[in-house]
Amino acid sequence: MVKQDYLMRMINDLITGMAKMLFHTDIREDEELDFQSDTLGEQFKALLDLADEGKLEEALEEMDRILDQGHMESLKMALYFFEYLNRMDEDALEAKGLEREDLQEKILEAADRFGYRSMAEMLL
Repeated sequence: MVKQDYLMRMINDLITGMAKMLFHTDIREDEELDFQSDTLGEQFKALLDLADEGKLEEALEEMDRILDQGHMESLKMALYFFEYLNRMDEDALEAKGLEREDLQEKILEAADRFGYRSMAEMLL
């Protein structure tokens, strides 16, 4: 339990640090998300719906496809998505087949695609 709380805080610090440095924004649970295009907003909602339905593997694959487009806005979306997953309790994540260590690695992989892995690792 303590280890999972620690990992959750580390992941939260990683996500919020990257958002501040790259996008000059805070990621908050109650924040109204604003993406540069309606398409990204729709894709983000679809990712959340997949995660809520327990189709986390499918959601992560879709997130990878979105990141492959190479737009910085897709990295921003990924940070919001990973933050959403990080807020889930441990039982919900495990039921969906994801552990916090895996989530942390997914964030580092996303950062790496844009050349920010070193920065992300520094935030850990």
